[in-house]
Amino acid sequence: MQQYKPDEIRKFLEKKIKPVAEKRFIEFGMDKEEAEELIEEGIDSIFSKIFLIEKFLKDKNYKALIKLTHSIKGVLLNLGLENEAEAFKKVKHMYENGKNYIEIETQTRKAIKMLLNEGK
Repeated sequence: MQQYKPDEIRKFLEKKIKPVAEKRFIEFGMDKEEAEELIEEGIDSIFSKIFLIEKFLKDKNYKALIKLTHSIKGVLLNLGLENEAEAFKKVKHMYENGKNYIEIETQTRKAIKMLLNEGK
């Protein structure tokens, strides 16, 4: 993630999230304008949290990291990105099951890569 500029990360998020979330919200009966507003709020939330993840990993602040990845998971579920949410959910489960911090960091980075569609 570090090789990307913030505007590139935002574009990756928009490309990944908008089509899925828009379809989901329209199916729930929302009008397009309302759906777009919720999608933008979700993207803004995830966008800001991604940068905090990097900070928490660098600082080895794993309790804050777990709270943050849990929050991202919830936003992703609301937006209809279940697979990506599951990748962030694994981080919390690894922490709760006593996995070492290298494994937790590795899973966190995998979840971010999946979200940003790196390599695809």
